[in-house]
Amino acid sequence: MSRSIHTTYSKFIKLKRKYDENKKPELKEKLDTLYNDLNKKHIVKRQIHQQRKGDPLEDSCMNADDILIFFSDESPLIHYPISESDIRSVLNQLPKGIFKGLKSIGLRFGGWDWECTYDLDPDPFTGRPGYETIPGVYFPPILGSYFRRDSRIELYAFTYSTMPDENIWMLYLKINMLMTLVHEIFHHYDFISRRSRGRWIMESYKTEAYAEKMEYKWFLDAMVEYIQRTYPLETAELISWLQNKSGIPLTIKDIVEDPRRTHKNGFVKIGSGMDNCIRDFIKNYYLGKDILEVRMSLAEGLHDADFYDYALEIIDNILNTENANTYRYRALTLKADTLVHLEKYLEAQKIITEALAINQQGFEVWDILCDIYENLSQWDLLLEASCKSYQLCTNEISKPRISLTQVRSLIELGRFEEAEKILDSVDVSKRKVITRKVNELRAEIQSRLHS
Repeated sequence: MSRSIHTTYSKFIKLKRKYDENKKPELKEKLDTLYNDLNKKHIVKRQIHQQRKGDPLEDSCMNADDILIFFSDESPLIHYPISESDIRSVLNQLPKGIFKGLKSIGLRFGGWDWECTYDLDPDPFTGRPGYETIPGVYFPPILGSYFRRDSRIELYAFTYSTMPDENIWMLYLKINMLMTLVHEIFHHYDFISRRSRGRWIMESYKTEAYAEKMEYKWFLDAMVEYIQRTYPLETAELISWLQNKSGIPLTIKDIVEDPRRTHKNGFVKIGSGMDNCIRDFIKNYYLGKDILEVRMSLAEGLHDADFYDYALEIIDNILNTENANTYRYRALTLKADTLVHLEKYLEAQKIITEALAINQQGFEVWDILCDIYENLSQWDLLLEASCKSYQLCTNEISKPRISLTQVRSLIELGRFEEAEKILDSVDVSKRKVITRKVNELRAEIQSRLHS
């Protein structure tokens, strides 16, 4: 397998010298490619050598009780929310043999890499880079690691001095660490179960995609039941807090992070998920913000994360509150936008009309009206709304998109010369998608003129 990678060390050194002399960006890209190929080739050769010597995993333990579990770096500021009993119980929930060959599970302080966490603030207790979710509680940027050369797992501690509502949030920390444990176990299983050419490459994005998928599957299949059975009071308190503060029927499954972000082609999904919405909600609540503001922000986050039913439920609760006048325009606008996403255009039109009666100078109202009129094929109204939206828009990035909406309405109205003039004025220098759309609209105009 390594012979199919034709990169050599001499090629790499030759190109590196050339790059050091010229510093050309295109050479840097080639240099990185050669470096990655050499690294892959090294991994292939090392693992082939390991297998030729005999697979040491064959003689390793298969019983969860035989795995060494140890805690280190313990202090009043360094905390591990799970116990050895939790770990062994989780291992016994998983399919038999999945942790075959696993030597140890260590819980220690750590979980950062200076190269990838330089932009994170250090926590005030230890100086470790990290991020704060629950006020005063700091998460490590890396929650766990699997070391395949040594067949061991490490889970990294949370740091805090005091925690608000500790009975509630200790379970939340426990869930995060147990999910990380399952994730790393499936990294181990992925490694030991590969055979033939499968193990040699082990591209990081493919192994990460597999571990994320299995982590989520087994958390839903087995871990939720274990947590509810083992910690019934804590689970009830956590769910009660979330439901009372948010006003929606959240469950354990809703508050855990969906780890399925890495695709098999190497792309990583970017964007907010339910877990990020919950984290921001917790922060906003403990910052002492008005509860309606906290819920409004949660609804906006859930809308952005495509949890439309939950967002609508929160919005309706806010609109039915006696002192909701401060948030009425914001809530109506968000509700109309959510209904547009759900393709309920007539209902959205009714709601946005209420928002328009409160504020006719809001850009977001006219922008939503553009979506409604375009989907209802109401071209005269679309032209009027898009002109008003363009007039009120203060974001230069959005203006080309609005201009193209105007062009769409003019084309449908048969006003091709006006459409061409607007297309000539659209700035296509910064976004390829705008350039492509302009070309498509020009072609459509020509097609209609000659039909």
